[in-house]
Parts: sequence; structure tokens; C-alpha cells
Amino acid sequence: MKLKPLLLAAALAAAAQWPAHAETLVVNLAGWSASGDFGDPSNTSAFFSLPAGSTVTGFDYAGLVFTAFAPSWREEMVISVNNTTGAPQTIQEFMDWAPSVERSAGVAGPLNGSWRGATGTEGPYGAGLSFTVGAGTNNLWVTVFDGLPDAVAPNFSISAGSLTIHYTAPIPEPASYGLMALGLLGVAAAAGRPKAG
Repeated sequence: MKLKPLLLAAALAAAAQWPAHAETLVVNLAGWSASGDFGDPSNTSAFFSLPAGSTVTGFDYAGLVFTAFAPSWREEMVISVNNTTGAPQTIQEFMDWAPSVERSAGVAGPLNGSWRGATGTEGPYGAGLSFTVGAGTNNLWVTVFDGLPDAVAPNFSISAGSLTIHYTAPIPEPASYGLMALGLLGVAAAAGRPKAG
């Protein structure tokens, strides 16, 4: 019975069954602002590249402090995380959340919370679902916007806070593959040694 082919088959089977692993992406929101509705080029936004096939499962915000300038209300400021691997310029998968329920201008925060989905209970506005990004760079877009924009600029200004986006990646990092390959080589070398007689 040959041990090497069995070890190789077992290693390949294990690699094929490698589970998705939880990852996070942290975005510093300090200095961000919003002056318009979703997609307005004057709103602060940033693109990020996640591994193809990653599923964005939610986000948390921590230490969020922002100012709503009258006539905008604090409840109108929305944090938005979007899948950009669909049709160009068409965002169909997203997670939106308004962290404040205050119906007045002024300073909000510091606020800590999480995206709660389309039927969220902490903020006045929650929409979207978990989504899976495709291949390519800049497949995740993070932005803020005013749900009811007013004729002031900016409507909102964020002075502090971070956004932690949670996602699961379907494959291990390249370093994990390298470690697995080294381990397999070690096992194969040990199995190939002749027995001392």
C-alpha cells in the first residue's frame, strides 16, 4: 500500500473543504461628510477590494460623532456599504443604516451600533441584505449620504468614528496555502524514508 498517494488525496480533499473564515475591514470615518442623496459626488466615499466570493455579513460603527447642519436632521445621515461588482453604475446589493433617531440638527454621538437589516430597530432607516462580491478590484463601495438632502453644504460632517465591515472570505490567504504545502512536503518526506532494518 502506497502512503504518499493517500496523503496527497487527503490533503487535496481537505483543501477543497476549506471553510470560509471571518474577516474585517476597518474604515476611519473621521473627516467624512455628506451634502446630497445617495450617489451624489460631493459625498465622501471610498472603494475597497475584497477577495472574490467574499460575503459581506454586516457592519458595526464605534465612537461615531457627527454634526447635522440645519435644516438637516441627525436621523437623515445614512451609512451605506455597497456591492459594486454588478452592472456598471447599478447598485443592487447594499446595506444602509441611519445611526441616529434625533429629529433635529446638532451633534450626535458618540454612537456605537450595528447594521440591523431592513427591519432594524435602533435607527429610523435600515435597508438591504447580506451580499457576495464578485472578482475584481474596488468591488466594495462605502459612502455616507443624506436621506433627505437640503440646500446646505455639507448637510453632515463626521468628526470621529470607525466602521468595521464584517465579511467571510471563501478561501484561505496565500500564506495559509504556503504553510499547508510545507506541511504536506514534510509529511511526504517522512513517509518516503526507508525503514531502518
